[in-house]
Amino acid sequence: MTLWIVETFIATSVLMLVVLAIRVPVAARFGTRAAYLLWLAPALRMIMPPLPTFLFNAPAQQVQQAVIVMTGVTSPADMSSVVPESGIVWPIVLASLWLGGAAIFFARHIFAYRRFVNAALALAEPVAPGKAIGIRSSAAITSPLAFGIIGKTIIVPHDFATRFDAVEQRLALAHELAHHHRGDPAVNLAALAMLALHWFNPVAHIAHRAFRLDQEAACDAIVLHSASPSERHAYGTALFKAATGPVPLALCAMAGTSTLKTRLRRIASHRTAGGMLVPGGVVALTLVSAGLLLTASNGVAARSTEAATALPRAIVIGGGIIDTGSSDTARTAAETEADDAEAAVKTAETAADAADRASVGASDESHARADVARANADLARARADLARGAAEAARAEAEAAMAAIAPPQPPEPPLAGDNTAPPAPPAPPSAKTALKVRCPEGSKRQVMTISHAINAAAPKNFQIVICLPDEVAMRKTIADALKSARNAIASQPMLSPLQRQSALAELNREIDSLSAKALKTQ
Repeated sequence: MTLWIVETFIATSVLMLVVLAIRVPVAARFGTRAAYLLWLAPALRMIMPPLPTFLFNAPAQQVQQAVIVMTGVTSPADMSSVVPESGIVWPIVLASLWLGGAAIFFARHIFAYRRFVNAALALAEPVAPGKAIGIRSSAAITSPLAFGIIGKTIIVPHDFATRFDAVEQRLALAHELAHHHRGDPAVNLAALAMLALHWFNPVAHIAHRAFRLDQEAACDAIVLHSASPSERHAYGTALFKAATGPVPLALCAMAGTSTLKTRLRRIASHRTAGGMLVPGGVVALTLVSAGLLLTASNGVAARSTEAATALPRAIVIGGGIIDTGSSDTARTAAETEADDAEAAVKTAETAADAADRASVGASDESHARADVARANADLARARADLARGAAEAARAEAEAAMAAIAPPQPPEPPLAGDNTAPPAPPAPPSAKTALKVRCPEGSKRQVMTISHAINAAAPKNFQIVICLPDEVAMRKTIADALKSARNAIASQPMLSPLQRQSALAELNREIDSLSAKALKTQ
């Protein structure tokens, strides 16, 4: 769960940055409504669960460069060395700070929204009663506003009829009606909740301001879709007259001073036109789908790096293939072969029975054909037995590999009053069982296992698998890999001081031995 939350926040931040980068060219090419649709990507990614792993399951992963395999460093006996002495569980502390900050942020803005709306409604008078979307005027505001998810309402300034001419009034009301028809008040509430969860993230605050600008620009495009030049001029004048200062984030204000200059420039350059509605929508939804797929948990991008995360202690030197699902593949192939062989047995036995029946009172040739059919049936039966044995062996190997990869389970606590000593924790999996490496054709394969035993119950192994074309390159690569391993192990938090000291001593001896061999060959 914690990993999914972290992945979600990283993915949504990345998608916000991508939308910030492409929204302007998309708006210029396909219209502002297409650019507004792009914000679906981070919004949907925020609530998207991990994709099922079977959708992108790959049985083998090609690897390059070098890795060092460490096994058994997370046994229950080792974990005690990394428990903080203070007893503070930092993930819980950080989660509490995050959720507390989100709750305070959301509550503060909802309170500001309700206070603003109540003040405006307290001085409001009905302008067009009886309509589905009520229109009122209020002396508490200076710009037309739209709010309300259930009771949809538009509030205009009390001097709306005198400060705006007839064309400007019609266009201003069309703008606020567009907000309601698109469901923008509900969208703004959802955006506020998302911003609250990202209250610590500066990227989210920048993205939210850009999102609100694109929202207003999309409404501008709806109002001016088929407007004449004089109407475009009147609409720009209405925006200028309606310009107001900051308003609560959940409100839909016609014009804010911070975005006024950008919107007027777009109106003057005719960039608020409808654009290519259908192609723009297709392009925007395609980009949104691609962004969700590439950043989803267990998605394409996640699965492409899964070999490094699923086998954090596995490193291969010189390239090759790590088979993480070869046992399952072999088991499936063997079972298929067994099924085919059994079908062949049934066919051959049917033919033998038919030949037996036909050979009654027949010639020697018919008897010979019956003997051949029976021999074929016996051969097919033997093949089926061999295939079934191979399937069972593959199934046993796959189950053993999965059991080796699975983390060891701690022993059950002893019952009250039981003075017997608790059973020792299970031994860690061996690298040979948990990892299979196939080197490229023509490469020399060498496996180095550096062992050191902290205690008899939990031996520790460091294994290096090398796939290189010649011995000179192999020796140099091994030396470089051992030095990298030494640096990695020196900062490995999951190792106890005794384990780290023993492993470093063993690695130093191997490095010195390789250096001595290199001097002798020079």
